[in-house]
Amino acid sequence: GSGITIAARARFLEGLLSERNLARVDRMRPLAAELGVTAAQLSLAWCLRRPEVASVIIGATRAEQLDENALASGLVLPRATLLRLERIFPR
Repeated sequence: GSGITIAARARFLEGLLSERNLARVDRMRPLAAELGVTAAQLSLAWCLRRPEVASVIIGATRAEQLDENALASGLVLPRATLLRLERIFPR
């Protein structure tokens, strides 16, 4: 196991899945649609291009998800999209 208790894992996920963060994801979805990609692909592509991110963990549970998410590595994000993402998810 990971050494983390179930309660600690639940608290961690609760913080990530806050109403504020879920609302941010809802604001990000139209950007993905404009680019013709999934929200997961846009998220991964954005994370991969951030200088403070060394790697991403995709957590795919099906081969189709793995194939879909792998496409994010070659996705070119327009500058306007990057700026919009920065406004939605400020550092």
